[in-house]
Amino acid sequence: MATHTGRDTRTISGYAAQLLEYPRSVIECDCDFTSCAYEGRFNPYIAECIDCRCGEACRWLNRHRLLSIEDAELDELIAALRAAIDYLSQSAPHDREYHCEDHSWLKEARSFLRSTSSKHADCT
Repeated sequence: MATHTGRDTRTISGYAAQLLEYPRSVIECDCDFTSCAYEGRFNPYIAECIDCRCGEACRWLNRHRLLSIEDAELDELIAALRAAIDYLSQSAPHDREYHCEDHSWLKEARSFLRSTSSKHADCT
């Protein structure tokens, strides 16, 4: 199955993990961590992190940065995709040069979630 990144995957989990590569790179570019006292490591107990303009993106990135196929269950990967879809849908694409790539990725990710949801419904 070819993905937005042009790679082939053999499993649903592998496809989901491949899809997560794009939002990770976008969020890393969107959030300037050079002046972050915590080096972009979100801490929900620190007010600076919660109030930071990159707070939610930083939280997502830290939660899913190291998510791997071996360690993650499909449900975790799907939750990460949903969070990434929310982020890219709500972020201001005119502030980035990725608007067309965002749109393509969102279309592919939403299609994947729709097809995955229908397959899971058939299995239950």
